[in-house]
Amino acid sequence: QYKAKASVQEELDKAKEVLRKSKSLLQMDELKNMKRVLRRLGYCTAADVIEIKGRIACELSSADELLLTEMMFNGLFNEMTPPLVAAILSCFVCAEKSNEMPKLTDQLSGSLRQMQDMARRIAKVSREAKLDMEEDSYVEKFKPFMMDLVHEWCKGASFLSICKMTDMFEGSIIRYY
Repeated sequence: QYKAKASVQEELDKAKEVLRKSKSLLQMDELKNMKRVLRRLGYCTAADVIEIKGRIACELSSADELLLTEMMFNGLFNEMTPPLVAAILSCFVCAEKSNEMPKLTDQLSGSLRQMQDMARRIAKVSREAKLDMEEDSYVEKFKPFMMDLVHEWCKGASFLSICKMTDMFEGSIIRYY
């Protein structure tokens, strides 16, 4: 019985090793695809030397690094006022969905559209590099439901007036901001 158990244990160890090698190979393919995305977006050179965009993206840790870096390097923030910057950044932290769409001004909706276009480009490049990324779900990950609230709050609106602008719970508004 002991020999049979040792034999089965040996077979199990061999199977685990094959599984580990297979996972490693899959991760290597994914790594190659990710490196291809970084090269195409200009984060590193063909020789995998990190460019300034890559260094900036490495320092970002609390949101989508690629999209934020693209927004910075494409000058999205250059002409924005501080309330508008806060409003567009709210898309990165808002996790709740509202039943009503925000009432965005032309300035807010234009900035949102630009951000969504950049997100679509990242998703397109990722798909071309054979990464499993669904464009619509990636873009929808950045929820605009708090943009108008944050914009008004930054401009000095009272909490009561902000709460009247949405159907979101007051606690959710406070938690994000």
